[in-house]
Amino acid sequence: MESSTSSSDEEPRTPRRRSQKRGIVKLPSKGTPSRSVSTPRNKPSVRKPLEITPLPLRTLTPNLVSSPHQIARANLHVSAVPASLPCRDEEFNAIYTQLESAISEGCGACIYVSGTPGTGKTATVKEVIRSLQLKVEEEKLVEFSFVEINGMRVTDPNQTYSILYEYLFGQRVTPAHAQTLLDKEFSRPNPERIPCVVLMDELDQLVTKKQTVLYNFFHWPTLIHSRLIVVAVANTMDLPERMLSNKISSRMGLVRIGFRGYTDKQLIEIIASRLKGISVMDEAAVRLAAGRVANVSGDARRALDICRRAVELAEPVDHDVQSTTTNDKKDILHKGTVTLAVINYAMVEMMRSPLQAYLKSLPLSQKVFLAALLSEFKRSGVAENSLGNISEQAGRICQAHSKNNSFKSILANSNRFPRLSGVMRIASVLSESGIVEMENKGSERSIKIRLRIPEEDVKMAYREDSMLKSMFL
Repeated sequence: MESSTSSSDEEPRTPRRRSQKRGIVKLPSKGTPSRSVSTPRNKPSVRKPLEITPLPLRTLTPNLVSSPHQIARANLHVSAVPASLPCRDEEFNAIYTQLESAISEGCGACIYVSGTPGTGKTATVKEVIRSLQLKVEEEKLVEFSFVEINGMRVTDPNQTYSILYEYLFGQRVTPAHAQTLLDKEFSRPNPERIPCVVLMDELDQLVTKKQTVLYNFFHWPTLIHSRLIVVAVANTMDLPERMLSNKISSRMGLVRIGFRGYTDKQLIEIIASRLKGISVMDEAAVRLAAGRVANVSGDARRALDICRRAVELAEPVDHDVQSTTTNDKKDILHKGTVTLAVINYAMVEMMRSPLQAYLKSLPLSQKVFLAALLSEFKRSGVAENSLGNISEQAGRICQAHSKNNSFKSILANSNRFPRLSGVMRIASVLSESGIVEMENKGSERSIKIRLRIPEEDVKMAYREDSMLKSMFL
């Protein structure tokens, strides 16, 4: 009895592990013994919001804010969103008509948008979405939702299921569960469902061996009750026929809209629209930059980068800073206006960058490997290509130039490119330097290789080389 009495006088102790299982939380307080407080198992704990001391704001001086060169540099930045998108009226109207019709009728649709990088594909689609959203605000169009899925931002193509489901229902679930739930949701009628436009950018990154992801995303719009509209954006026009099965390409063939590279006149108009009301560039300088880029790729981003760098070089600087420049540069730089000489200097500077210098210093076998990688990308339309296919393409390039002793020296037995083990060593060297990226899965032949630097940089490095420029057209 004494032992039972003494144990009852003491405060009962609960093991920590058992208290967590039963939902018992220990709340210590000053001056009083801790008590056990029961809380609901699934009820989230209320946390005190963080108190953040705001940092002092930095204000720019008026002369910096009103500097025309600073405004020009900001407008010429590739991330700047212009008030309107010039030179894409025809493509804009085509996408606008298809989306507006599908949203108004409440039916599903598939639109395939293709074109080389820097031709305004994604920008045009987003401009169409903004115009349609304004129409919704004016109550001239029924409400719709919009979600963007970028293939470059997902580590696994199956994550696209989770992204779409979380956007539609606000819950994060596993990809497999999200796929099942989306199948059920789009298969059943729901009067409250509003049309949903899904922008699938960088489509070539979502291609898988079984093609399940793309099949589902292009199958759901065909269901009567889905009201799902998919806009797929890729870099090549014939990707469905080359990489996707017939059951997918047949669904994607409903509406196709192609974007061609910008011409020199179009690039001039784009640059002029960014510099409207700002007199910092000569018309001749703009024409030169646009013509050079149009002859290589028609990439508007490259033209903007060149002009932006030229504006930086032409911007007047303090006397102390200007005195550090060499005598040959003083005559053309920091004079306030971008002239032909400044544009030429900017382009030469970009050609003399450390990356350009490194690409030019590579051995011929590695240059042939890069040419084969770009050629295979152009042929397949997919950024990632197998080491075996790249090796075969490199062999064909060497055979086409077999009359040249330099190319003949890198051919192995039977007029073939170095064996797969040698090609693997070439890819490893380029991977260590950050030029390419390797995905080590499966056998050596099936290893996936992709370019980590802009394609334009590779072409610029070899376009003035009489022996190599034909391989990088």
